[in-house]
Amino acid sequence: MTMATIDAKIRPEHLQRRAFVYIRQSSPQQLRDHVEGRRRQFQMTDWAEHAGWPKERIVVIDEEGKTAAIPKARAAFGDLITAVGRGEAGIVISLEVSRLARNSPDWHHLIYLSRWTDTLITDGETVYDPRLPADRMVLGIRGQVSERELDYSIQRMIDARWNKARRGELMTVPPAGYDLDDLNQLVLTADESVAHAIRTVFAKLDELGSARQVLLWWRQQGLKYPVRRMELRTHPITWLEPNYGTVLRTLHNPIYAGVYAFGRMTTVRELDHDHTDQLRVRRVRRQDAWPVLIEEHHPAYISFEKYLKIQEMRQQRDDEGKSAQQGWASAGRRRIAAGFGSVRTMRPGDVCWLWRPSFRAGSPNDAISVFGIAQPDWWNGLPNDWRQAHRPGRGGRISRGDRTGRA
Repeated sequence: MTMATIDAKIRPEHLQRRAFVYIRQSSPQQLRDHVEGRRRQFQMTDWAEHAGWPKERIVVIDEEGKTAAIPKARAAFGDLITAVGRGEAGIVISLEVSRLARNSPDWHHLIYLSRWTDTLITDGETVYDPRLPADRMVLGIRGQVSERELDYSIQRMIDARWNKARRGELMTVPPAGYDLDDLNQLVLTADESVAHAIRTVFAKLDELGSARQVLLWWRQQGLKYPVRRMELRTHPITWLEPNYGTVLRTLHNPIYAGVYAFGRMTTVRELDHDHTDQLRVRRVRRQDAWPVLIEEHHPAYISFEKYLKIQEMRQQRDDEGKSAQQGWASAGRRRIAAGFGSVRTMRPGDVCWLWRPSFRAGSPNDAISVFGIAQPDWWNGLPNDWRQAHRPGRGGRISRGDRTGRA
């Protein structure tokens, strides 16, 4: 195709409207490091002037540090779509069509609007008229290729990461108790106070038998807990008031057993049921075996056998909690239905607090009230001071849900 043929697509009615030059860098890191590429994108304004648009009708849309992989996630691109839909654009210019979109919904939406508003699209080498079936087909193919390029590049990076992880060499910022040396190897922290705190957690678990008791002991002693601050660039260790999640994360992290584990979490992507045009991304814990597990990878605070024992204890408590919730909730509903009165009129023996051993940090449902049932066997096995402090009764504080009578 000759330049004369390309220029013939630009008609006077296009020049009467504005030329939109779309500029985008995919990340803040590209903004900082890819200066020359950004400069080349800005030079597309010269192309617009050479093609016949006056400077006052050339609009630069600069989308700084935004990925084009997610549909409807770019405000500046949304402004471009709005201008095209209103018929304000004579041409959309970008150094590469992949700058415009790397996802099908955004790309085909732009093509569709451009077709019916007589808006041209160009990458500086070829001018496309979406009204023409052949040009529309080429634009569709180029959009698919652009999206495929992104998938390939991401997959290559993922494969490289897994390959490195299988050798036990893929390192992230370690939790409190470990540091990375000059060779990027995990070593025990040189801060003896941090190391002592980590050892104390496991020692107290052996002595007291549960993470909850370890937390209560820690608070009774008025001690702080070492936590790695991930939000700061230097990732310092800070000493904070402990909570249940902090203790659990220490007890259930295999790194303290000298184990290198990778792939404990997996990413699930699914459509939002309420907004089907949006993708919901969440991280969930794998239910099957971890893909990478290397024992004796680095110095340990506990043995791997002890770590497995802790996990068995947790699983046993989880199973007991689930079965208790199912049986006791049903019994509680039946007894309330039989007419044992409201929470305000119940005797202390009529209300039992169902404690879930599988506490999760910050969960609003750490405790569930069940009414009118006998206290379970495991309740009597708890330390007496804990039972006295947490037994509900007249004037006592009971958990959310009591007023409705629902477990």
